[in-house]
Amino acid sequence: MVTISSRSRRLIRYRDSTNLLLDISPTTRNWILGCFLLSYVVYLIHVGIGYLPEWVDHDMIYLFQAYSRDDWNQFQLDYKQRFGRDTPASLESWHRYAKYQQCSETEFYDSLDRDMETFRRQINATGGNLLDYSQVVPSGLAQTNNYMAFQLQQHQLTVIMSRNIHNNQQQQDEIEQNFRWLLRPLVGHSPPISAIFFFDLHDHPTEKSTQDSMPIFTVCRMSYFTDDQPVPSEQQLEALLSDAAVDGTNNGVFLRHSSNAKLPSSKTLANRIVDHAFHPDFPDSYNTRALMMPFHFALEGNDIEPGPAFSKRKDAIVWRGSTTGYDWGASPRFQLVQQYGGTQPYQASSESTTTIDFAFTNVCQNSSTDTLPPETRFAARMGDEETQQNKYIMDVDGNAFTSRFPRLLKSGSVIFKSTRFREWYSERLKPYVDYIPVNYNLTDLLEKIAWVEAHPKAAEQIMQHGRFTSEKYLSKTEMKCYVYRLMLEYHTLFQPQQSASSS
Repeated sequence: MVTISSRSRRLIRYRDSTNLLLDISPTTRNWILGCFLLSYVVYLIHVGIGYLPEWVDHDMIYLFQAYSRDDWNQFQLDYKQRFGRDTPASLESWHRYAKYQQCSETEFYDSLDRDMETFRRQINATGGNLLDYSQVVPSGLAQTNNYMAFQLQQHQLTVIMSRNIHNNQQQQDEIEQNFRWLLRPLVGHSPPISAIFFFDLHDHPTEKSTQDSMPIFTVCRMSYFTDDQPVPSEQQLEALLSDAAVDGTNNGVFLRHSSNAKLPSSKTLANRIVDHAFHPDFPDSYNTRALMMPFHFALEGNDIEPGPAFSKRKDAIVWRGSTTGYDWGASPRFQLVQQYGGTQPYQASSESTTTIDFAFTNVCQNSSTDTLPPETRFAARMGDEETQQNKYIMDVDGNAFTSRFPRLLKSGSVIFKSTRFREWYSERLKPYVDYIPVNYNLTDLLEKIAWVEAHPKAAEQIMQHGRFTSEKYLSKTEMKCYVYRLMLEYHTLFQPQQSASSS
């Protein structure tokens, strides 16, 4: 009897399997090999790889990722608890995308929901009659003269109407390209969505909303964002900074962003004195019905080097900018330079160690400086490297919001922020955790400077957390997640929705 070794048996099996593969038709063999290669690619995507070729649609890769039904079920419970209604079935695709991109899944969408509440109340008041997409463009044209409208149908995004008040076609092409990038996950949504989107291209709030206006998209809304934010007590400060904990093993990066600590309650909107004289151009936009969208140029130029260590920086607060603002006297920038600019840098007070250095760099939107007081200070522009030599940076509105804020948060300096414009990311930032709020009329600026001087450790932690928040929660990835969610929620105002619980 001939004994065949185990090694010989393996060789025979390998030969037979090889002959079997060779004996089948070329078409079948290619199909088998193709399936194997596709399975291998899906496996690589599943485990995560560091590089994907440019032709791969990165926004659609999440469809190949493993997805836990338990995660989706938990998201539905959180959604129901937070907003008091069932989760639209369409959000399952968004949730998968958010998990793949490692975006925030439940936090930071309350303001989006509040902005849409006026339309939901309108729908309920009419017995559930949903909004009509055919009315979006006429309503948008009544609200702005600078716009771009898209139609989405069968995964195709088409510009159906566009107007640039500056007659700048290159700028309009760039805006379209940025919108297409932001809307890419929605374009690939399955099942395909049919919708119309109307974007107000002004860099200030949409003003001409009425009770009958359809929802369009704007870059900001008027809000009491930094007003009435008194400095926290020692107990409140301790709670704020302990909740925004630092991981000592992770280079001082904050582990948690959202703080449960409460600051002193500010006045309600009804009790506030609306000081329109301090920004007379947009008084009607406090009641706008437009929904907030990231600024169409926010995708560019937000990177900045970290700069020197905070302890190595000068005790100074700086601001440089042009004279933007439609009214010399009412412009927040004019008020800043008039009240605090002086004729040269100076100490904030006799007891202060902080130098105030505020100045205009150039005249903009006006032909001359004839209408400016003769003592108005002008100085040379500061680049990033020079600005980052200072511990504190002031950020104040011009015509509208300043698009530099997310970038300044990455500068390694503490940012003093004065604004009445709310943007898509505003609820992601917390006063005295990410930045120092300053009243819009600037009356508490010296008090806030004295406060950071008295709390140097807290000031450095605020700088660190502001930088972390900007890098993590104000990133381009988070921006795209926000827009995808915004558009799906917007779509529920126009089309009957199946709830996830019944799907």
